[in-house]
Amino acid sequence: MIDPAMPPVATSPAATSSAATSRIVTDLVCGFCGLGCDDLEVKVQGRAVRPRSACPEAAALLERSDGEPPVPRVAGRETSLEEAAARAGSLLSGSRSAVFSGLGADVDGLRGVFDLAMRFGASFDHAASSGLFR
Repeated sequence: MIDPAMPPVATSPAATSSAATSRIVTDLVCGFCGLGCDDLEVKVQGRAVRPRSACPEAAALLERSDGEPPVPRVAGRETSLEEAAARAGSLLSGSRSAVFSGLGADVDGLRGVFDLAMRFGASFDHAASSGLFR
C-alpha cells in the first residue's frame, strides 16, 4: 500500500470530513482496469493526495508513481509547459500513426485523450492494458 499509516476508512460522510485540512474520500472507482471496482481510497491533506487500494494489482501500480510532479522537457532539456505542448502539437500534426499510451487517468482525463486522438487520428492504450507491458 502507498500509505500504511493512513487511518481506517470512514464509512459515513460525517466521519470523512472530520478535519477541514484532512479527509478520506472512499468508494472511488479505480481506473487501473476494466472491472470498475470501488475500493480505491484517497487521503487528502491540503494539496497532498495519498491513494491506496485493497486490490493488489492497483496497489502495485500506485506504488510505481514517485509522487514528484512531471517536469516538461523537449529533446531532454527542461522547458516551459507551453513550449513542450507546442512541440507535442507539432509532432502529432506531422505523425501518420500516433499512439497515446500509459494512460492512468480518470474519466475526464480519458475524455481529453479521446478528443486528442480524434483530432489527430491517433490510437490510445490504457495504463493497465496487457498490450502495454508485452
